[in-house]
Amino acid sequence: MPRGARALGAIASLTAALAACNAISGLDEDYQLASGPTLPDDDAGVEGGTDAQAADADASIPRDGDAPDAPGTDAGLDCNETPPAPPGWSMVHCDNFDDTSRTAPTYGWTRAQNTSGAPVVEDGGYVARGLRANVTTGAPAPGQGWVTSLWQRITGGVPDGAELTVRLRFKAITASINYSVIGAIQLNNLDYGLALYRSAQCPNGATCLDENDGHGGHPNASFASAVAFTPNHWYLVEISVKRAGTAFSGKVVVDGAPVHEGANVLPPGAAPQVEVGVGAFFSANNGSADVVIDDVIVWLH
Repeated sequence: MPRGARALGAIASLTAALAACNAISGLDEDYQLASGPTLPDDDAGVEGGTDAQAADADASIPRDGDAPDAPGTDAGLDCNETPPAPPGWSMVHCDNFDDTSRTAPTYGWTRAQNTSGAPVVEDGGYVARGLRANVTTGAPAPGQGWVTSLWQRITGGVPDGAELTVRLRFKAITASINYSVIGAIQLNNLDYGLALYRSAQCPNGATCLDENDGHGGHPNASFASAVAFTPNHWYLVEISVKRAGTAFSGKVVVDGAPVHEGANVLPPGAAPQVEVGVGAFFSANNGSADVVIDDVIVWLH
């Protein structure tokens, strides 16, 4: 895949090449997280919090430490019942990974991608039930990069004037890697979403979360609003791409805080082939990451 190959050669010069953020003001009215659909608050998972945690928090954002749904409970996202949404929002994909009839390799998604370790839905240990993507890099690197992910084709793509929004929960048990995408919207083999970075430019000087480049070149994170990464912490991520003619603007939000927003987050083009990917993918050839994904929902609006 052309997008995967570009991440590998670029990582060695990560710190020097990361330049000014292309965030553009004035987009906030297009991306109001609080006005969107909500995922249920959930304390039932094996790693969950308690009702005493941040009781006054916005219900649309999970409290620190909240875990996704546990099997046999009604506490988490129910993909059999469309979550509440504003008028005009249409759910195009949903997976809480609790449907045991969905089996490997795709688990009901359009396709699985595996050049490091197969994506697997599992119970216990790391998650009540969720997708586990364990990517370990080595040499020689495959042409498409190190990938452990699931992909869902969005039929009809993103029409002109419409917006695609992906919301997911994830945590990384371990991460000793310079770069790995966690979730992304991919248009014609180029993707925009959230990545895990190891860089001296991270807020903690170690590992953080920021947007990933959608132009097929060097990862274009500025780290101006990056979120310091904490192992074993559940994060709520929202990725949006909006189309206006042949141009695409976007926004990435982590736990309610924008880490990137701007115009031209993907190259201009006609009505594209669109996929949503989750896991650990296009990873740099220098380490490993062990990621768990849960409660994935995609809206077109």
